[in-house]
Amino acid sequence: KMRRFYFHLMLFGWLIFYNAKGISKPLHLEDVLLSVEHYYPVIKASQKEVFRAQAQHFSAKGAFDPSVRAQYKTTPTGPYVNRYWDTEVNLPSPVGGVRFFAGYRNGRGEFPVYDENFLTNSGGETRFGVDFPLLQNSLIDTQRARLRETQLNIGLQTQFLMLTRIEAIQNAAYAYWDWV
Repeated sequence: KMRRFYFHLMLFGWLIFYNAKGISKPLHLEDVLLSVEHYYPVIKASQKEVFRAQAQHFSAKGAFDPSVRAQYKTTPTGPYVNRYWDTEVNLPSPVGGVRFFAGYRNGRGEFPVYDENFLTNSGGETRFGVDFPLLQNSLIDTQRARLRETQLNIGLQTQFLMLTRIEAIQNAAYAYWDWV
């Protein structure tokens, strides 16, 4: 009942505005439905919820973007003059928690005994590989759960938008035929 009242009010306001322009064109059902589709605030709000769900899904996909990690250490003075750099590129996969990686590291100079793991040959060291989780995070993890949740939310919000449109168009049609 309250929605019909608002639609009557909207139709009445639209008629006053329409006639205030001096246009004597009759009001047709198609005009009313088009107006509801374009200007009804509940439909606009529902459309924004669909856009928000799509933005959240785009954000969740960011968890699987490649990342680069770089590290540089140096000891320019003292008994152990050295420098060390390490770079690594990581590419997480949305399938099974698999992660691909590749990297390069190089350590030059004199390192104390407790830091010899930083020492490399003169050409440095290259590494690449694949991480396969055996049990932990192999079926589901936080990033993949969030990605799936946002996919489902897009479908839910789209269905809610369609329901809102159907209800609004139905109420507008009832209000139009009550007025005519």
